[in-house]
Amino acid sequence: MASSHPTLCSWLRNFSRNSIALKESIFICNQGSTRFTVINDYVVRCEMGKRIDHRYAFEDRSSFAFLNRNSGKKVSFQVQTIEEEQVFLETEFFTLWYKPQRDCKDFQDQLFVKLKSSESADFLSCPVEQQSDHNLGGTCRTLDEASGWKVCNWKGESIALDVDLGIGMVSKKGFVVMDDSTTPLFDENGWPLSSSQRNNICDIYIFCYGSNYRKALQLFCQVSGRVPLIPRYILGNWWSRYWRYSEDELKVLIQLFEKYRLPFSVCILDMDWHIVDCEVYDFQVFGCHPGWTGYTWNRELFPNPAALIDWLHKKGLRVALNLHPADGVWPHEEVYQNFAMAMGLSENNEIRKSRPIPFDITDPLFTENYFRLLHHTQEEENGVDFWWIDWQQGTKTSLEGVDPLFVLNHFHYLDHGRGGRRRPFIFSRFPGLGGQRYPIGFSGDTHVTWNSLAFQPYFTATAANVGYFYWSHDIGGHFAGIEEPQLLVRWIQFGLYSPILRLHSNKNPYHSRHPWMYDADILQACQSAMQQRHSFIPYLYTMAWRATQDCIALIEPMYYTHPNDDNAYACPGQYWFGSKLIVAPFVERTDFYTRHSRQVVWLPPSVAPWRNIYTGEAFEGNRWHVIYGRLEDIPVWGIPGAIIPLSRDEEIIENGSYRFPINNPRRLELVVIGGDSGSFQLLEDDGRVEPLVEYEGGACMTLLELKWEEHRLEMNIAKVQGDITVVPNQRDWKVTFLGVSTCLQVKVYSNGSPISSFSQTVNEQKESISVFLENIPVQGHIQIMMEPITNNPIYSIRNRREEKIRQLLFWFHLNTVAKERIDNALGILTKEPYRLDEISEHMLSSSQKRALLEYLTCCGCHCAWNARPHAPFIVWKADNNHLDCNVYWYSRMDGEKRQIKWDENKNEMILWKHHKKGDNIPSNWNLCVEYGNMLSLVLDNDKV
Repeated sequence: MASSHPTLCSWLRNFSRNSIALKESIFICNQGSTRFTVINDYVVRCEMGKRIDHRYAFEDRSSFAFLNRNSGKKVSFQVQTIEEEQVFLETEFFTLWYKPQRDCKDFQDQLFVKLKSSESADFLSCPVEQQSDHNLGGTCRTLDEASGWKVCNWKGESIALDVDLGIGMVSKKGFVVMDDSTTPLFDENGWPLSSSQRNNICDIYIFCYGSNYRKALQLFCQVSGRVPLIPRYILGNWWSRYWRYSEDELKVLIQLFEKYRLPFSVCILDMDWHIVDCEVYDFQVFGCHPGWTGYTWNRELFPNPAALIDWLHKKGLRVALNLHPADGVWPHEEVYQNFAMAMGLSENNEIRKSRPIPFDITDPLFTENYFRLLHHTQEEENGVDFWWIDWQQGTKTSLEGVDPLFVLNHFHYLDHGRGGRRRPFIFSRFPGLGGQRYPIGFSGDTHVTWNSLAFQPYFTATAANVGYFYWSHDIGGHFAGIEEPQLLVRWIQFGLYSPILRLHSNKNPYHSRHPWMYDADILQACQSAMQQRHSFIPYLYTMAWRATQDCIALIEPMYYTHPNDDNAYACPGQYWFGSKLIVAPFVERTDFYTRHSRQVVWLPPSVAPWRNIYTGEAFEGNRWHVIYGRLEDIPVWGIPGAIIPLSRDEEIIENGSYRFPINNPRRLELVVIGGDSGSFQLLEDDGRVEPLVEYEGGACMTLLELKWEEHRLEMNIAKVQGDITVVPNQRDWKVTFLGVSTCLQVKVYSNGSPISSFSQTVNEQKESISVFLENIPVQGHIQIMMEPITNNPIYSIRNRREEKIRQLLFWFHLNTVAKERIDNALGILTKEPYRLDEISEHMLSSSQKRALLEYLTCCGCHCAWNARPHAPFIVWKADNNHLDCNVYWYSRMDGEKRQIKWDENKNEMILWKHHKKGDNIPSNWNLCVEYGNMLSLVLDNDKV
């Protein structure tokens, strides 16, 4: 099909790929039937050829998953052959052992690998990757109808198999074997080609990386294609709702957002932008709903689309339209006649039959007209910025084995960047391996439940394992469930610390994502999170550069940086957020008795304590911590030495309303975490095409550097390097140091000369000092020096245990006399926590007692049920524990207990109950944790 239309869709065929390997990287053996391609020191491709005319052919065309097999550099490797019965292929990093067998169509039981970095001298078998305890998962096509990991109807009843995250590139074995044998191809002209036309019968890739999981992703992106740099504006807040808006209603809504100081950068119009009521067509005749797909504006709702979109643009919003293309082009569409003629359909025959023109994204003629007539006109005449590709209609096309979703994503991405006039991206579901080349992802229609929220941090972080860095979730959920104001707040707070924050819901009028519809505390919490999202864009955008240049995700699981620590695999509810922060969002409702939400976090080893970026509180590394928070609290920690750039730009517009720009800011705040030296490269550009890595031609970099010593710190804001025209000439800076003594002498220098035109504030509660500088030229070099007034350390750390307990007590739903008795006895309780019942006269609920004991003893337990089936139990205790902490397996059937003994050398235990061989733990048993004789807790990892 492609060869018969080689000139059609020319702009969709021109994409980067380098599929033909260097001859020096190839070794053929086994009588010419097997080919090995050493792509680099870590990756080898293994093929079994297809016999054609007395010879074996191999496949040199790119597949959907893997585009590049030629790095341009010769790889050094050695081959040892033993009588054609054994082959040893050795690179600098691994050795591959091939034991060929006769009459085989795959490499099962024939390939073995040994990593040179491994302590083991044994070769390991190389079966094709499958779900296992070793493979850490990937992601899935969609979360449609999911409530957490369960796929449910609107009543919450299971209707399908659980969400399956499949396999990823990261394995505890240190290598993965990916099967590409049935993946479709791109032909020589860049057009999709059925896998049935492959020239090989087996095609696998072995990626070797040891415990360097980031290396796994970098290798994958080298072969599969990198993650592109996204536009800056998509990192702001998005508004989306499945709702039949009129132009006037939409304008009023945008003005309400401004009134309530709720910033947005993107506005999506769902499917009611086009005609959807087409009752003239008989659904039974055509087998589809003619209004589901549409390209003609509903003029009753939107009489002048171009004027509306221009108005939205002037409000600082980019505009997208929802797209369901599966049902083709119907006769009621304004473009139908032109489309039919462009397809070569006879006016006397096909057009007069009033039948839709079928959708076929693998037909070059249809695809050319699909973009040129249906999309380009909307973009060029009405100003549409991008499209929401809402594909839900299956996995088949006219080409065998070719998924329409993958082809749609591929073509829409290329079309969005046509002519080099803008930085391309798409908004669509995940199409499979290779999907990282087409950000960003729409995760589908989820239930409005706490389970949905609790699952999404784990789901989002795990997607890094296949390079899929930019999931966009329906923040607040899409349908069904029970609307709870605090659920909306917690979801928005997670959205703040997720790749994309996009509010969404369906047409049900009882779903609302309008924070002003709720109480003042709900509105305030939503305002704070959404404003912070726009503040974080300098940090987020720099991380987007990092994702493109270094293939490091914005959100990563903890095991990426600590692959040899068991704790890092047992905390799926938290994640790295960029290079400097760890986030563990609250994902469970506030407890009635404590009036707090609860969360658990593991903080990795560090040279100094981590700091909560909001309160300044210090938290020791290499430990588990329990966190209790009110509605406005978000658990976020900065690593010692972190520098976090935040925008503080804010504009007052007409009628006293506010706008929070997303441009390169004039006013910046740096949040600096004390305790260690550190640096941050702030990357900015003009937002047009992708700039050069060297920070020239539309891009620049500002180096921010902290030098930390025991009695001195120095903060440097270097002059801008690169194209300085993309940033303001002058900037205002607020530099907030967390974890410092409040009795420090502050000096500020500009280009080496002292300046006095600065101010400072001290916050003893947060253990912080803020320095304010105004109108600083970006071509200058600023130094902030701090030293103690007396000969004391500059570092500050205050024990906040008692004040945290008092804060808990203040909000407890508890008799105030009991509160006062506990408060007065805190000095005793820290040493004798077993007296808590006595002092409170047994008036505490179990959740209140648990919270107090966790703070008093630094002991705790947790079940990460939201990451099922990888749902561990974690129990931890302090070095000097004043209360016994006993752990048991507990039978729900008859109450039987089996004690679990503590390892004398550890203060934590991580337990799994998903039927590992040898565990011998029945599925109906749970974990029981006893705090002396005071409290017994049963943890359930089958929680729904």
